[in-house]
Amino acid sequence: TSLHLENLSTFSPTLRASMNNTESSLNRMLDGRGKTRWSEKTGNQNGSEWIEISLPSETTALALDLNVGKFSSDFPRGVRVTSWPRVCDKRGEDKGEIVYEQAQWLGSVNFTPQGFPYYKPQNQVIIRFQSAVTTQCLLVEQTSSAPFDWSVTRLRIARLPTKST
Repeated sequence: TSLHLENLSTFSPTLRASMNNTESSLNRMLDGRGKTRWSEKTGNQNGSEWIEISLPSETTALALDLNVGKFSSDFPRGVRVTSWPRVCDKRGEDKGEIVYEQAQWLGSVNFTPQGFPYYKPQNQVIIRFQSAVTTQCLLVEQTSSAPFDWSVTRLRIARLPTKST
């Protein structure tokens, strides 16, 4: 099934990250340009990097696209996504719900016209949730290691259509 991916900037999210947490750096994920990027700027991935996405209101998400643009080796080597229905609380009592986890990122799963699954290239980081996730906060963690930066040039989301009134 094809996804309709929307630029996350249309939601006016609040972004935070484990490293390189300046507003100008984080906004590079929202500017829609494939030549600008957020990265942790350490030159490697150690498994403790994260990006927190807080939305101003609840939405029902189907997938996230962590586009790496021309930085093709900067994909996450392992991924975990945790969701909270309201505010982010990663250090509090509410540990959230893990809605996606792949210890070793093999690539996004896609399907042939006959319905057979296959992996897309690893640098196409589209995370499809197994079911729709009602959320206001998503924590994306890079959970493995590699001698490359983790970069995101564009953040997009696929969600269930909202009912018009």
